[in-house]
Amino acid sequence: MRKRMSFVYLAAAQIWKRVLILLAAVGGIQIFLFCWKMNSYGIPLQEELWEGMDWQSISIAAAAALILLCVILERPLGEQDGSRIRYTLQRLSLTNREQYFLQTVVHWTVILLFFSVQLLTAYGLCMWYMKMADDAVISSQTVFVAFYQNPYLHNLLPLENYLRGIRNILAIAALGMNITESGWNRRCETSKKGSNLLVILMAMALAFQMMTDIFDILIIICSVVSLIRSIGILYSDMSMENGANHSMQEGLEKEEAL
Repeated sequence: MRKRMSFVYLAAAQIWKRVLILLAAVGGIQIFLFCWKMNSYGIPLQEELWEGMDWQSISIAAAAALILLCVILERPLGEQDGSRIRYTLQRLSLTNREQYFLQTVVHWTVILLFFSVQLLTAYGLCMWYMKMADDAVISSQTVFVAFYQNPYLHNLLPLENYLRGIRNILAIAALGMNITESGWNRRCETSKKGSNLLVILMAMALAFQMMTDIFDILIIICSVVSLIRSIGILYSDMSMENGANHSMQEGLEKEEAL
């Protein structure tokens, strides 16, 4: 258990600074866009929360941040710190499948953190709106209606839309495995690539505020296919048994020779 926790610590230590900077940057941009829109309307606000505020620009910022997050997470463990990390990984004596699974868990956690921060930011902006809006346009149900009617907010918190909730869960699961697969292939120096289609579809769902069931079903199908593909590679590809260790050993030998 201690070895597994050490691996998780290594994986998190490589990315946490960049992830926090990204989350802070996108949150700051979204707050700025919301304030800009509020100032353009004037205080007290007379616009409806779910349709009057500039959620389109906020959602585009979220979509761009999701793509950047996937780029950050795709970087293979040990690529930045060289032989020190690779040597530590060898000392841990974890199987490649264990490393793959633990890396995926880290990715799932970070992606969930991203969507949680987005949800909290959106809720905070809604509560800010409630303080700035005219009493004639708000009620006890204003925030609930906004999360039900506005496409971006509804994507973050589907409420009773179970199809969208299933879409989000499957997409997050598939994204985590896709990112691990892409990073693993780079680490093993293989030519295979992880699928980026799901990242693009989820970014489109956020940026263009897709609310159709057909688009949700498309993402669900892509997520299921991606999960099956990744799990199949995990249990059938022989490179999972020795490819990464062989690659790390070669890297260490080259650096020792230099």
